Amino acid sequence: MRKALSAVAVLCCLVIWAPAQAAIDRKNLDQFNISIWKVRTAFHTYSVMMGDPRYLETLEEAIETGADLVDTLAQNAEGDEEVALMSELEPMWQDYQRLAESNTVAELGYTDRYTVLDLDMLAVRMHELLEPRRADTSGEGEDLLLLASKIQRIASEYMAIAASPDGGGTVGTSEARLEFNVAVPEFDKLLTQVRSRYADKELVSRTLDQVASKWNFMRESLIKFNENSVPFVVNRYTNSIVENLSFTANTLGMEELAPPPIPGL
Repeated sequence: MRKALSAVAVLCCLVIWAPAQAAIDRKNLDQFNISIWKVRTAFHTYSVMMGDPRYLETLEEAIETGADLVDTLAQNAEGDEEVALMSELEPMWQDYQRLAESNTVAELGYTDRYTVLDLDMLAVRMHELLEPRRADTSGEGEDLLLLASKIQRIASEYMAIAASPDGGGTVGTSEARLEFNVAVPEFDKLLTQVRSRYADKELVSRTLDQVASKWNFMRESLIKFNENSVPFVVNRYTNSIVENLSFTANTLGMEELAPPPIPGL
């Protein structure tokens, strides 16, 4: 049975099924970029959890959201550049979805290495394909969604390493690997910048305070992965961070939709 949609899922649905806009929307680009890494995270988390059906459901939901976003991007594409982008992106996503649906851990007890390699490579290629268009398109809350995308990618790498039987030696390719000693300080810097930018916006600041609190716990495990590997917690915290950032980005300028502060918190 399907779970009730979360607040951010409802907002994403509103973005996805809104009437066609003029050209491709930056928020849809950002949300799809997040979906790329969310699918990768869910795929490897399913492996870590040895085929637990609950994590298969999470993977299927991530794939469904990504597929809806691809459809929306294709429908909104205008002009030669956007149409050309989608003509490349759509078949790549179809291959990515097929790979994400081909995790063998439940049937065989392990995840096929070549599926992992191909999935990781396609994730990076789609991300790189989106980057120029994202750079050329602006949108409200894009810095919050950039934070969400970066931490989701970090989590996807963390779960890929945790799922690998040799601690990441056979995970990904040279273009897919993300080095934590580079990614962690980059995220630190970006989070500091974004918090400063929204220092005078109470509701956004509250979200970013929560992000910082969870991130401070996660970063220790990222830096000391071999000493303190906690994939379940990293996955849970990442889901919470991304959901809160996405919700906040989508409600900028609509503060009346945000829940009131809880007394004593």
